[in-house]
Amino acid sequence: PFGDLPYTDQGTTVLVVKDDGQGDLVETPLFPPEDNGMHRMVTASIGPTGDLTGTYVSDYRGQSRLEMLNRLDSKPTEREDFIEGLMSWLCPGAVLKAHEVTLPSRPEDPLRVIIRFEVPRFVTRAGNFEVLSPYLVRFPFLTRIAAYSGRRVPVFFDYPYSVTSETRPRRMPAARRIE
Repeated sequence: PFGDLPYTDQGTTVLVVKDDGQGDLVETPLFPPEDNGMHRMVTASIGPTGDLTGTYVSDYRGQSRLEMLNRLDSKPTEREDFIEGLMSWLCPGAVLKAHEVTLPSRPEDPLRVIIRFEVPRFVTRAGNFEVLSPYLVRFPFLTRIAAYSGRRVPVFFDYPYSVTSETRPRRMPAARRIE
């Protein structure tokens, strides 16, 4: 986006050539993680039969926005395949019902992706209890990084970024309660 530098050019020394032909070595700014991030809001409801329906609203900024725009810049069928894959990565067992993409109108605006989904039989029965997973957003890449307590090498992230997620339950059937 305009006003942003690719992550490979952030926090590095560059040569700036002025109008008079003289050059200066300067360090480019390193953008804060929140300028290169993604925020996801999940809103979901459990129906009387135990199916889960919901919506993911994801806002992408900075380099995250650019990467997502590149992934979405494809034929409609390829775009839908990508979004279905994203949906199954976020919430295994989920079925994509619909999606919409809102392109940014200004350089500082986020790219917004809205995904409507359903998870059949999200609530399962175990004896007298009904069981469900409280996680509607997974970050498997972070889980894999944290899983190796004996790791002896550093983890390298291409650029500072921020990934946040919120889950807001909409409703539960009247006969159910969470314990």
